[in-house]
Order: sequence, then C-alpha cells, then structure tokens
Amino acid sequence: MDFALYFKIMTNAILKYDAYRYLLPIFVMVLLVEMPYYGIIFILVLKSYFQKLNSRNVDLYYYPSFSVIITCYSEGKDIEKSIETLIEQCYPGKIEIFAVVDGATQNKATLDAAKKIAKKYANYPQRKVIVVPKYVRGGRVSSLNTGLKLAHGEIIMALDGDTSCDNQTILYVAKQFQDSNVVASSGGMRVRNAKVNLVTKLQSLEYVLGIHLAKLGLAEVNSVNNISGAFGFFRHSMLKQIGGWRSGSAEDLDLTTRLQSLFSRHPKHRIAHTPEAMSHTDAPESWKGLFLQRLRWDGDMFFIWIRRYRHRIIFRFMSKSAFFVTWGGLIFNLVVPLAIIIYIPYTLFNYPIEVVFWLFAITYIYYLIITVLSFVIMIALISERPAYDLYFVPYLVFMPLYQFIMRAWTGVAIIYELVLKTHNYSSMAPWWVLKNKQ
Repeated sequence: MDFALYFKIMTNAILKYDAYRYLLPIFVMVLLVEMPYYGIIFILVLKSYFQKLNSRNVDLYYYPSFSVIITCYSEGKDIEKSIETLIEQCYPGKIEIFAVVDGATQNKATLDAAKKIAKKYANYPQRKVIVVPKYVRGGRVSSLNTGLKLAHGEIIMALDGDTSCDNQTILYVAKQFQDSNVVASSGGMRVRNAKVNLVTKLQSLEYVLGIHLAKLGLAEVNSVNNISGAFGFFRHSMLKQIGGWRSGSAEDLDLTTRLQSLFSRHPKHRIAHTPEAMSHTDAPESWKGLFLQRLRWDGDMFFIWIRRYRHRIIFRFMSKSAFFVTWGGLIFNLVVPLAIIIYIPYTLFNYPIEVVFWLFAITYIYYLIITVLSFVIMIALISERPAYDLYFVPYLVFMPLYQFIMRAWTGVAIIYELVLKTHNYSSMAPWWVLKNKQ
C-alpha cells in the first residue's frame, strides 16, 4: 500500500474514533515536560564539551588521600578484581582500601578472597588493603558506616564489591576535589557484562544514555539527581557532618537528597560529575533479575522522595536548579509511569487494533529519534570508548520499547510500594535493620 494513502487512512481513523483525545495528553507531556528536559540536557552537555575544549588541563597541586569502602557480600573471587583495579590506580597519593565483608560467616569465600589479595599487596607503596569481617550481617549501610568510622582519607569512595574501575579514575576525581566547594562527585558507569545477551546490551545503552549523559548535563547546573551507591565519591568532612549513610533502602538517593537539601544554606556547595572516572559493574542477565532489581530501585525511589523527604523537596531547602530538576525527576519517574499504566488499558479497550498500532508507532518513532540523537551526542562528545560503543548501534531500535516497558514497570513498582511498602523487604539489609528505619 502507498504510504501516503495509508497515512491518510490512519489519520481519518484517528479522527473518526476521537483518538486525538489519546494524543492530546501525550502531546502536552512531550511539549511541556519531555522536550524541554531533553533540550536542556543536550544544551548543557554541549556547554560542558565546549568548556572542556577551551579550558587548559589543570595539574594537581596536592594529592588528597582516599579511603575506599568496598561493600562485600557474596562476590567470591570477583572481589579480587575490584581491589586490584584500586591498587593499580595511576595516582601517586595514598589510597587505603577497606574490604568490608558483611555476613562473613556465611560468605567465607569472599572473606578468604579478600584476605588473599590483601596479603598479596601487603607491601605495595602508597596502598593499604584492610579486610573488615562483619560476622553478623547488618546490611549495606552498616558496611559503609563501619568503613567510614575506620577511614582516614580526605576523600571517601564507596564501591560495590562487583564493580571495578579504570586506572585513572581516582586521578580525575582528585582534580574535582581541588575545588573546596565540591562536596561529592558521581562518576560514569558501564555494564561489565554488556555483551552477554539482549538484556545486558539494552542495560548497557541505558547506562550510557540515560544515566551518564544526563548526569553530565545536570552537573552543569549543580543538580546531579543521584550519586550511585555502587560508585561515588564524598568529602570525608561532609559525610561526618551529615552523619554518614542512613539505614534502610536506597541509601544512595537518600544521601544525595540530604546533600542537596543543604544547598540553600550553602549556595557554593556543588555535587560534581566526573565523566572520565569510569567504573564497570555487573548487570542482571535475565529479564526476571532485571525486573526484580528495578522493582526495588523504583519502589525505593518513591519511598525516599515521597514518604521520607517530601518535606525537604521544597524551594527554601534546595538550590533553584536542584529544585526544578528534582521536581522534573518526580514527574518523569512518578507521574509519567502511572499515566502509562492508565493509558495502556484505556487505549486497548477503546480503539480498534489498527488505530492502537498507529498511535504506538507514532510514540515509538518519537522516542527512537530521541534515542538516536542521544547516542550521536554521546559518541561525538562524551564517550571514552567510541569504537566499543558503536557495537551497540543495531540495538538502538529496541531502546524505545525497552524504555517504555521499564517506565511502565516503574509504575508497577510505585503501586507495590504504595500498597505493600516494599522498602521493608529489601535484599540490601536483614529484616531487623529494615524494621527500625523511618
């Protein structure tokens, strides 16, 4: 069939069945929320790129000491890889590494692997590996705060036991902290097992497009929305000032929100993003594992923003930019997912299948354009591995559908949290820790 004729038939069908009523809310959302958001991110990324081109390379005038807290649970021999990437950092300053093994009794393989690598590098210059066994499991936050009590470094680095780093990571981060106003920094994250199957390939694209690209732009207006719990950097004095990590779910978002809520009183404070500091983490390799992970992540996000800190997400607590970006994030991650859940059954039950197909095709094309544009910007301006990233080009066609599914799943996670309070059943901590959080 001639495309122009098919387009005319579908347009008439949309008008006949009043399907424009479906399109109108989407159009409003795209025009008033999504397009401005993406546009601002793209402009800010371009600004960051040209600033970097026009700036001179700044040498370090001092080398702050780093304390790395590695939260270990069931990594086994994989913990050796994480520790070795820290030992081999191209950084002349001091790095002390705390491998905090939670539930060391039942995780003997991880404990033994950590002790083995600590013994191997016992006399390595400017590096010190300390294994901290916690025989009673207390959860991830307990491990982080245990490491914080033992740490001596000026900069604290939080790292998951299944995450490794590029060898110039700490050098790049140290340059950020030369600015005394920088209280924390996020870094880039890649999927280490990206080429295993379609699930990991789509997550790999999601990490570099949806996380890395966005944070680079948001950092330009001091509005980094989250410092990943798997890979983040903090000024030691600031962590002490706010009391370290808070027990319970989503400790990374919790900590980022608390830091941002101080910005109105300390307008010069900044949360930076260091794109050159790259980490590599293992992602779920099955759809089931992915959905369970996001059920926890997205439900915890709702818990932090709405249940725990809704009183802090107001203008007088946050900087102007952080306030608007946070509320933009609330719309994106709370309102839109719930709207999708409502619109899917509404569309399926109210329109003929050919109209439904046409409406979803329009939506798909729009998000494919956004995805391709984001990928081009990432390759041209940001990527430190452009040849590697080009491998994922064929999988861009799946991203709009993947993002749509994951956005809808966010809505499911929100409903689960509303009804069942799923933050009380996180795998990140045992029940006796979770029941005491507020």
